[in-house]
Formats: sequence, structure tokens, C-alpha cells
Amino acid sequence: MLARFRSYSQCQRLHQCGGFKLSSVEWPKPNRNALIAFYGDPDANNDGQPGIAWEAQSLTFIEPPYPMFWSWSGQPAKRLRVHKKIAAPLSSVLHNIGSCLTTGFIKDHHLDQCGGAYTFRLMRGGNSLSMHSYGCAIDLAPDLNPMGKKWREGQYMMPETVVYLFKQQGAKWGGNWQRADAMHFEWTA
Repeated sequence: MLARFRSYSQCQRLHQCGGFKLSSVEWPKPNRNALIAFYGDPDANNDGQPGIAWEAQSLTFIEPPYPMFWSWSGQPAKRLRVHKKIAAPLSSVLHNIGSCLTTGFIKDHHLDQCGGAYTFRLMRGGNSLSMHSYGCAIDLAPDLNPMGKKWREGQYMMPETVVYLFKQQGAKWGGNWQRADAMHFEWTA
């Protein structure tokens, strides 16, 4: 794993200063009531549209610390819109990716490709809101990690190093779900 880092000493310093510190937040269970209690209700009036007041109160923008692009357009992703409660842990993960992993590794694994963060929509194939609708999820490297493709180590899918960095900040990874979604990370229990 150390060969993937820029330098052992740089990542050792991050570890010592808390860069890999476990999140102490008790994240909500991934059910509607728990999500609303923790993140608020993005569709409080049940009209199938995002609540403007909720968006203004609950969401913020973070700037990726390394060049990132939208996977669908190739345009620079200069700001990611997320829930305020995940802004710090997500920023920490992205900082650690940019600081510890080489530019070549980031590009080879398409970690500079964002498939989305806050997006008001239903879950694929479902009738409940996606975790993206709460602003508590992000998709990275979607072209190499498509939904439904079983994760396999060493096949240019989501690197274990990245999964580790997300988990250290309290995120749950979709790569080992029954319907695999290796691009997906969310802040739920």
C-alpha cells in the first residue's frame, strides 16, 4: 500500500496530525426517518422537488484540493455541493487523496472524475430519495466502477487505499453491497 503514496514520511505526518483520524460522528441509519432527523428533509412538502429553504440552510460548497472533473461532461468540478455535516470529512478525504496519492495514481484510477455529490433524485430503480438527495453521498470514478459491477482488487476499480481513507472519515462504501456500487460513498451508519 505504501508504494501508492507520494512518500511514506508525508503520509506518516498526516497520520500523526490526525489526517487519518476516525470520525466520531454517529451517522444516521439509511432510512427516511433517521436521515430526516439528522440531515433534514430535502422534500418537506412532498412535491418531488428539492426544498429551496432546506438547500439554503443545509448545503454548502467545498473545493476539491486537486483538479477534478465532472464525469459526464469533462468540465472542471471546481466546487462540490454537499450537506454541511459531511463537508469537513469529505474535504479531509479529498485532501488526503490529493496529498498522499501520486497524480499518476489519481488519474489512472479516475479519482479526478466526479459522478456527482448533491443531486436531488430518486434511488436508481426505487421510489425513495437517493442519498445524493440529502447531500450525504459522492460518486468517484464512475466509469471504472459502474453500479452493478462486482468490485475486484487490482482491476483498476476503486483502490482499497481510497476506501480506507473514506472509512476513516465515517463514510460507508457501496463496493461490497449486494448490488455493488463501488463508485459510491455515503455518510450513513
